[in-house]
Amino acid sequence: MEMPPHIERSTNTRFRTAWFYFTLQGAGTAFWWCAMVASNEARAFFFPSTVDYRFFLLPDLLFFIGGSLACAVAVRARSPRMHIMMWATSGGILYATLLTIAVCLQTQTALPGALAMSAAAAGTLLCTITLSRRTRT
Repeated sequence: MEMPPHIERSTNTRFRTAWFYFTLQGAGTAFWWCAMVASNEARAFFFPSTVDYRFFLLPDLLFFIGGSLACAVAVRARSPRMHIMMWATSGGILYATLLTIAVCLQTQTALPGALAMSAAAAGTLLCTITLSRRTRT
């Protein structure tokens, strides 16, 4: 059964938006980490001085950069494993976000990092939930 044109356009828009979001998030996080490694001043704005910034590097490499770019590829290809990848990435990003918030609350510093992580987690969840819903005909 063929979908009505307005539903098909809506579905295509959701896929394009999610692809763009995951691509931007993955690439943006990679560039952000380059700035963090290269600049002490930038790093001081996002990380508490009592915590080694490299503590956050592995989760970000795996979930933010790797997970986001893998989701972008899966969404673009409309892979049957797309939903599993998006939910796994969402879980990893939520974990990293909660870790960042906990460090922020414990040290009373690095609020911009916690806010940025929270916004990224919300965007990732929004894309994941939006593409996980079934379109009604």
